Amino acid sequence: MLVSLAILLGVQVQPIKIETLFQDYFSGDSTRVARAQSALSDYDWKPEYKSQIWKAYSQAPIHKQLKADFDARIVKTADRTAPFKFRIVGTPNGKSMPLVFALHGGGSGPASLNNSQWDGMFNGYYRDKPESGPYIYCALRAPNDEWNGFYDDSISPLVERLILAFTLFGNADPQRVSITGASHGGYGTFVIAPKIPYRFASANASASAPTDGETEGVNLRNLYFTWMIGGKDNAYGRPERCQKFSENVKEWRTEYGGFEGGMTFLSETGHSVPDRDILRELLSVRRNPAPDKLIWVQSDNTLKNHYWLTDPNPKSGRRIYAEMTSSSITVVNSDAPALEFRLNLASTTKSFVIVWGKTSTKIQLQPYPANYCESLMALGDPDYASPFKIVIENPNLSQLN
Repeated sequence: MLVSLAILLGVQVQPIKIETLFQDYFSGDSTRVARAQSALSDYDWKPEYKSQIWKAYSQAPIHKQLKADFDARIVKTADRTAPFKFRIVGTPNGKSMPLVFALHGGGSGPASLNNSQWDGMFNGYYRDKPESGPYIYCALRAPNDEWNGFYDDSISPLVERLILAFTLFGNADPQRVSITGASHGGYGTFVIAPKIPYRFASANASASAPTDGETEGVNLRNLYFTWMIGGKDNAYGRPERCQKFSENVKEWRTEYGGFEGGMTFLSETGHSVPDRDILRELLSVRRNPAPDKLIWVQSDNTLKNHYWLTDPNPKSGRRIYAEMTSSSITVVNSDAPALEFRLNLASTTKSFVIVWGKTSTKIQLQPYPANYCESLMALGDPDYASPFKIVIENPNLSQLN
């Protein structure tokens, strides 16, 4: 009989505590991460793990640079850097707070122009609403001085990273994040909100219009979205484009349900619209992280997530419809190679069915803390992280090749 070296040496081997495995997963050390991933794949999920994992993640050394940037009032991604200013409106009470992003006007022009617009957006464009507080008011400066500074493909990851920073270091509530802007900032909202609607509870775009190829409005099915336009704000066909967008929203609402909010059209108003009190309305809304229906038209190959759905290989123009019940997901899509689904933490079903096209796949579900850690690492949001992970390859793909 073989005797282990530990017994020969009289050493008592202690199992690794699960809290240590959580810390290892977010350590940034590849050896420790791999060990934790393997070990946590053998643990059954327990509800108390959610708070333990979030604590390990929020205190992890992997956020050191993000914290340094936050303290310096800048946010960075691989290809963008932008400064921001913020203040707390109302009296903090120790609880997590709503977060409002305000996007300034300006755009293509000298830096002095955009700096002036940024200062104005921070110092009084929107009226403070302490009765709706406490909340965090953040004015984000465009990362450049271009015409599309707030609405190219790189801006949404920058906003996502800033939401994470405020969640970790600013006591922001990721369930109550809003975004609003006017003129150049309104164009930004018309793009950012449809690209990452799952990050927001509400959004507003003023004195602007949708952008062809970037504003995929059908993605707004589960987001409270408003827009305000003056009938005499005639540059770039803004009134006509906003009215057409309103017609589209009404059609989508009839077909799919959802699409709360709508347009305020002021026929005798020009570019300066009376939106200064919009924060009261935006702050009254809370995000729904688990809507039953998703409509996702991808506008780039950068963003991989949409609520509880992940496309590992996104493609501009791809359309995915997904509907979830307590025991099934139905997918309408022809060209995605594979999709990943994250079920709600409250799910108790053991058997789940994925219907994709004419193919039905039955899955036996088992929640693991490793899945929750993996999805939290990818999304940085405790309400989208899940111990359930379903990955399905397109059953119809062979017919397309």
